[in-house]
Amino acid sequence: MDKISYSIENEVAQIMLDDGKANAMNWDFFKEMGKCMDKAEDDHNGRI
Repeated sequence: MDKISYSIENEVAQIMLDDGKANAMNWDFFKEMGKCMDKAEDDHNGRI
């Protein structure tokens, strides 16, 4: 799907949504969003 991107800069995580149209939410969206949220949590835990 790759309509969600994750980046981190200066200890701030940014998750961007870009479906190209209406940013519609479906199961694939939630799976991909979950992976990005897990990554942000892992990055945060690794910095403490």
